[in-house]
Amino acid sequence: MEKAKKTLAGKGKLALEHGTISGSPMLGEFYKQLRLGESAKYEFDGMAQEFRIAEQKVHNEWSKWQGAGKEADLTIQGWTDFDGNMQQRITVEGDPTARWGKTTGTVIDVLNKAGGLPLGGTVEDPKIEIDYEKALKGAIGGVLEDPKLQEKGKSLLEDLFGKKKKK
Repeated sequence: MEKAKKTLAGKGKLALEHGTISGSPMLGEFYKQLRLGESAKYEFDGMAQEFRIAEQKVHNEWSKWQGAGKEADLTIQGWTDFDGNMQQRITVEGDPTARWGKTTGTVIDVLNKAGGLPLGGTVEDPKIEIDYEKALKGAIGGVLEDPKLQEKGKSLLEDLFGKKKKK
């Protein structure tokens, strides 16, 4: 079996329709960190995945999950090795604020801009591994790109430096 593990290689695709996942440690960690509830149960209308097996790892090229009802649409990318170690990234598609409220939506938006929510550790004991510097850059970039905040900042600077015409 060891020799087969070392030499196994190939590509694959997987598709599922109308399903539910519960009891997944990875999903549980995702829900816990984003305070989405105690129940790590995810219902989906569809899932499509493309993967390859090489170097004793399953490389998840992309895995797109279309959430059912109020569930989020997720994209997961990364790898899991044959010993259960993993490095995955989860990004949330659509408007997370509409799904979970302003606070959680803002956090998810920042994490998406930083490349997604990074999950490391093992399949049985996943850990969130946030690069806070990258997340901060994503948050600052999001703030700087907001047209309302740009206008407000411009107005404040004009007030400070006396460039605004007084009426």
